[in-house]
Amino acid sequence: MSDSIYAAMPTLLVNVDDLRDYTPSENGERVKTNYHTYQGFGGGIYYYDASDTESEDNGGSILVTSNGARFKREWGDSDGTNVLDWGADPFGQTDTGPICRTMLASGLRTLYFPNHRFMIDTMVKHTEVDENGNENPVQIILKGSAFDWFAVNEDNVGIFAGPNLKHDPSHDDPDSDVSVDPPNADGQTIGFSEAGWMFFHVMEATDLSFFGDSRESTGSTCLRTNGYVHRIQRCSFHNFYAALGQLTAASRVSECTFTYCNFVAYSVASLATTVSFQKNSMQFCDTCLHYTGELVGATIADNIWEHCGPGPLVSSATMYSIAFYGNWFEDCGGYDADGNPTRLLVVRDSQQTKSNWAGSNSFHAGNIYTNPFEPPLTEEGYSQTSGLFGGVSFDYGGIQINSGTGNSTLLDNNGITQRLDAWSGYEPLRLESGHNEHGAPALQLRGAGAIELTGRSDVETGDATVFNHPFRFLKDAQVTTDDQGTKSYGEGLYEELRLHWDESSQMAPGLVGMSPLPNGRQAITSIPMDVCCRDDGLQRGQEAFNSIDRSTEGQVIFEAPFDIQNPIITITVEDRGIICDGWLLSSESGDTGNNGESRWRNYLTVYFVNRATGEAQTPISFCMRLSTHE
Repeated sequence: MSDSIYAAMPTLLVNVDDLRDYTPSENGERVKTNYHTYQGFGGGIYYYDASDTESEDNGGSILVTSNGARFKREWGDSDGTNVLDWGADPFGQTDTGPICRTMLASGLRTLYFPNHRFMIDTMVKHTEVDENGNENPVQIILKGSAFDWFAVNEDNVGIFAGPNLKHDPSHDDPDSDVSVDPPNADGQTIGFSEAGWMFFHVMEATDLSFFGDSRESTGSTCLRTNGYVHRIQRCSFHNFYAALGQLTAASRVSECTFTYCNFVAYSVASLATTVSFQKNSMQFCDTCLHYTGELVGATIADNIWEHCGPGPLVSSATMYSIAFYGNWFEDCGGYDADGNPTRLLVVRDSQQTKSNWAGSNSFHAGNIYTNPFEPPLTEEGYSQTSGLFGGVSFDYGGIQINSGTGNSTLLDNNGITQRLDAWSGYEPLRLESGHNEHGAPALQLRGAGAIELTGRSDVETGDATVFNHPFRFLKDAQVTTDDQGTKSYGEGLYEELRLHWDESSQMAPGLVGMSPLPNGRQAITSIPMDVCCRDDGLQRGQEAFNSIDRSTEGQVIFEAPFDIQNPIITITVEDRGIICDGWLLSSESGDTGNNGESRWRNYLTVYFVNRATGEAQTPISFCMRLSTHE
């Protein structure tokens, strides 16, 4: 257009109705409307294009008069995306849906909603036919400057659903990975209905407030995203059955608020990846994020969840490589039909949760959800984590590594703790040093105090229990190689040592074990107790016995606090000429204990003689090694 056209002073008109009744006198003539349709809103300058005799009136960029003249809008500094410039009702009494569709049909892809109140009573969706004849929806960008925190300004500003915009629940199957409308050829209703959305195929929405009519299944639904690379930022959603649909790949939702929504977001795709849901606030929402397929590589961080549930906050078929951190949970959760607390995370494919991580999540007062990041234990001490959260959690006062089946290992200030579920197999808890071309480093245990081995702690008291398992040293890996060079591995042969208790469950001294030998044979081994008996202050180990009686020449009688069962005894006499002449075990009923049962006294009598004379003679000093066996 020439500068002379812009220079001409426009004729003043009231609104677009006056313009459509106006008859221009020359090409390029300019007119200015005071407003578009609603007083005070949408006025602007138009020029007459005499060369155009075919364009249709679209209510915004092109207006056609009653005698066929085409007036074109001069946008100036505007980009033509303001819905008021196209005749939208800023008071929310008339459906703005048709105007939005007209704007998209004109070639625009961005719709701007200023700080007023707009009603959408019919879905905003536009499709185009590609070179192959396929009809595809175009991507929509929604912008505004009316972000309303928690919908506190509902009566004054925002976009709200009209009475005819309803979701059709007859098509719903949230666990399906197909989205179709209407039903398929077999009459099955699958997927999640594409009907009833305010805006369809949204690529971006920023600084807007949306209001629905109900969170029930027949309520309105808000933004159906395009499913790939989209951004929803600084928007508020209030009272929807579903606020967002198809958060599928590279989706970004941040700094938004959701109140009274049944679904905050959902996707019926078979796979959703790299979803980012951060810095959002949810109140009184049932199911927050629902995915019918796999959820992989998502980030769910720095969100506030208050009074949400009883549905899960995140639900999917699988959960792989998900980051949960910095979230706040308060007064969330509920109970299922059997009265059990509902789960915060639900993985529908059994135990398919792994490689996730969680940290700095805060569970405040009133939560009913089963916390997957700090899993409880059963009374037997088994972990209750199956299918809850597989990966690494920093929310347990340490670092906890969970498998999808429920096995977990905790590293905290007190050490390393392994917890097993009640149903799957187990692997040893390993501390393994590596090796390289320079050699294999040792595995060292350095204790400022004692290095102790105890049994698993008692679940109720936390007290350590008796260590009643063997030390095992791999003696033969039993690796064989066939003629083709293929290796096979047997169970392995282990040297074993363990503690020993007598038949009365009384502790016996030392360690006993078994040593495998070739041809399937085995030897008995032990670390025995040692006693050095003498009366000159150099004795050692005598305190192991209740008493030692040397009153009868040639006899030393030991009263033992344990049952000397199947002993192996070695006697070494220091005095020259005196030898051990044998030993004898005996027992007799003793005092009555606190429980009313008689206590047995166990005796070991060792006999000595002078080798030269054969007469009984007690040595001044002798040493004894004693081990008991089953």
